[in-house]
Amino acid sequence: MSVLHKKISHLETEKAEEEKRSSASLTHWMKENSKLSARMEEIEKFFRWNPEANTMHLEYLQAQRQAEQRRAAEQKRQAEEREQQQREERERQAQANALEEQREQEAARARELAWRPRGMGMDR
Repeated sequence: MSVLHKKISHLETEKAEEEKRSSASLTHWMKENSKLSARMEEIEKFFRWNPEANTMHLEYLQAQRQAEQRRAAEQKRQAEEREQQQREERERQAQANALEEQREQEAARARELAWRPRGMGMDR
């Protein structure tokens, strides 16, 4: 029985330590939340009492959105240009391949004509 009592007391002390740690952690996060709430209140108060700052902030946000839209449009334009260049390159390659194939066919015909057996002609 004493082994069980030791295990129980050990588990109880571990439980108490864990509760202490979790309580300290909870206290820490509650303080952090309180600090953030106070900071948000200060910011809100600042903008309520300074309408020019609020206007400037809204203009800043709008400028940021416009800049982001310009960046997105530029990226889209660049992607379309790359795609167009790739298409043109594929077309040039296809034309080059077709031309090469045509040249090979003409060369094959020329070789075929060169090796054609000569029969008896009208010269005789």
